[in-house]
Amino acid sequence: MNICNAKNMFGLTIVLMVTVACSSARPLMPVPNVYRGQTAEQVFGDAPKDWHQSHMKLMYATDRKPRENEDGSFGYGSGRSASLAFGTAVVEIKGDPSWEEFTDHRACKAIDQKKLEMHMGDITEESRLPPTPHPAAYVDGKIQFSPERLAEAREIEAKMNAGLSKILAEAPRKEVVIYIHGYNNDFTDAAYQLAELWHFLGRKHCAGALHMAGGP
Repeated sequence: MNICNAKNMFGLTIVLMVTVACSSARPLMPVPNVYRGQTAEQVFGDAPKDWHQSHMKLMYATDRKPRENEDGSFGYGSGRSASLAFGTAVVEIKGDPSWEEFTDHRACKAIDQKKLEMHMGDITEESRLPPTPHPAAYVDGKIQFSPERLAEAREIEAKMNAGLSKILAEAPRKEVVIYIHGYNNDFTDAAYQLAELWHFLGRKHCAGALHMAGGP
């Protein structure tokens, strides 16, 4: 996991998260020792009020092919797409616990006993870049890409960056947490791991994951 200054992220201003599908539940990770006791209040003290809720909305980028899951919901498979997609994914906590159950040291017991369970919520693809490689032709002995295709790509990039910038503006720390999953991970694996990291970092940053094709 790297925390990068948003200015170095070519305009990407939030969390990039991964993609593929299947909705399997998993208990929330145990509370780190640093969050126990009175330090918990200090860690979450800067979290925006609008982020004081059990569900966690993340952003993702993926080059996996979209698919319909068995339950009819939108998701991604393991095949590679010729274009890069961006969107949001929501990780929900079963029972919709209160903010105190996340941040009050007295709630550690509930988390440690695995009573707080994560579920994959809505996955929404918000934009998709044109397929690559871009059309090209030799002009005066040089390769030139299609101006129309490049203009389309820039328009979509601008839309994506505007949305990311809006979310970053709400974050107390103007930084982006990017999570890149390991081998043999699906969408829910990456989403859950990023959600836990972002939450226990105090919900101060923008958080996101990148999920590339080439594995499950």
